[in-house]
Amino acid sequence: GYYYLVVSYGNISARSNYGALVVMSKQPSSCLVSSRGRTSITLEWEYPLEGGGEGTLVVATRPNQYDPDVVPSDGRTYQANSEYGDNNRTIGTNHYVVYNGSGARVTVTNLSRGTYYRFRWFSYRRGNIYNPTYNTTTSSSNPRLINTLSKEASENFVYGETFGLSEVYPNPVEGSGIEFELYANEANNYEVRIFSAIGEEKFRSEYNLPEGSNIISIDVGAINNLPNGVYILQVSNGSEVLRRQFSVVR
Repeated sequence: GYYYLVVSYGNISARSNYGALVVMSKQPSSCLVSSRGRTSITLEWEYPLEGGGEGTLVVATRPNQYDPDVVPSDGRTYQANSEYGDNNRTIGTNHYVVYNGSGARVTVTNLSRGTYYRFRWFSYRRGNIYNPTYNTTTSSSNPRLINTLSKEASENFVYGETFGLSEVYPNPVEGSGIEFELYANEANNYEVRIFSAIGEEKFRSEYNLPEGSNIISIDVGAINNLPNGVYILQVSNGSEVLRRQFSVVR
């Protein structure tokens, strides 16, 4: 940290007031989700090239328990536990400190399946008048709302924030139809489209799907008599898009 002497002079009086100006550390420039499971979330973050903090405090809480006014107190050092729910590692009621250190990655465990959590990052510097001094500003990605998976990820599934998509079966397609599984974290409308390798739309349909596992079947033989080739299955729900590739061989 750095210290600056601030001197203010009144227009009439010769008295001077002295104060210390604390140079705050910058917050992470990006806060990312590295991986997710049913009971764990791995977070990574990056700092700008200049002005990053000496350390980072990461706090997790349930959305309905989150209070934006609950922030770490300058001058106090907090102990962390990456296992969510340790009541001895908090900055306030239900606001759990899951990381404190100079690194840029943490895996938070002991989370509930298919549940949203709000994560907030606080950078800090030591050596100021209040040791440490925390940056409590927010940004578009800090705090961040992230959910655990309802179903454990596997090799044949890709997951976004709100739903997961299996591979297309069979692949390659030799008959007249395909099917795939869509796992929805919550009920929603989904648009399913199929594109050729050069981007031509061959199929489009909408589905209103409930929460949980949904098997969707499509009669490929009826889709403009798809010729042999490579195709892209694209599924979206208005907030994100997932894609899977398959081929037709007859």
